[in-house]
Amino acid sequence: MSIGKFILVVEDDQALRTTLARDLEAQGYMVLQAGNYREALDMLTVRPALAIVDVSGPACAGWNVARWLQQTSDSVPLMLISDAMPDAKRLQRYHPVACVPRFCATTDLPAAVKSQLARPTTHYGV
Repeated sequence: MSIGKFILVVEDDQALRTTLARDLEAQGYMVLQAGNYREALDMLTVRPALAIVDVSGPACAGWNVARWLQQTSDSVPLMLISDAMPDAKRLQRYHPVACVPRFCATTDLPAAVKSQLARPTTHYGV
């Protein structure tokens, strides 16, 4: 079980963010929620085991969160939620552990998280 691992969910759709957080919390994860880039930065005083970031929509700053996470000394694994598969250049640059289609995030995301966090841990429980 992954009890005690922090997951950061960055999603501008509050209803979806709340649903994802509730489902992950029911599985025993501690979930930090952010609705935008600024909130995500504020949340990252704690290093999450996984960052789930929405990279869809015209006003989405998910790629800014991904870039910031990549620049940290101990990078946080990145899982994307997107309306469409991100282009190959971004996938190569950010190396997400998974990309979950937005329309099935509430059904597919819990299994993807469980699979990712079941892997051996490294620093800080990640």
